[in-house]
Formats: sequence, C-alpha cells, structure tokens
Amino acid sequence: MNPGVAGLLTGGVVGAYAPMLRDQIRRGRIDVPIGGINPIGVRRDQPPLAYRACATAMVAIVATLLVASIVLIVRALLP
Repeated sequence: MNPGVAGLLTGGVVGAYAPMLRDQIRRGRIDVPIGGINPIGVRRDQPPLAYRACATAMVAIVATLLVASIVLIVRALLP
C-alpha cells in the first residue's frame, strides 16, 4: 500500500477515535478495545490508578497513531 494512503487512513481513524476518547474520559468510563466484542470498561470510581493508567495508555495510543500517520504522509510527499 502507498504510504500516503496508509497515512490518510490512519489519520482518519485517529480523527474518528480522538473525540470518542475525549467523551469517554469526560463521562468517567473508558472502554479499552482489548476484548473484541465486549471491551473492558474502567470507571472513574474504581481504583484511581487503574483509571489514570487506562486514560494515559489510550491517549498514548492515539498520539502514536497520529505521529505515525504524519510520518507516513510526509514520507509519501518527499521524493
């Protein structure tokens, strides 16, 4: 696959998932998509360390995908 197309698709995934993650953090329940059909949910009223670790991990994953998409798009534009 062309790196530019892969970067645009990855950017689209980040663009769709980032607002959803923001809303999950505001509501106080983060669903971690590890379980496939039934994601693992962590609520704010559970142990605070688990909630903070989950929120940090999900934000780090979204940030990594964003950086990867930018790198792929720049790589496709450079000769």
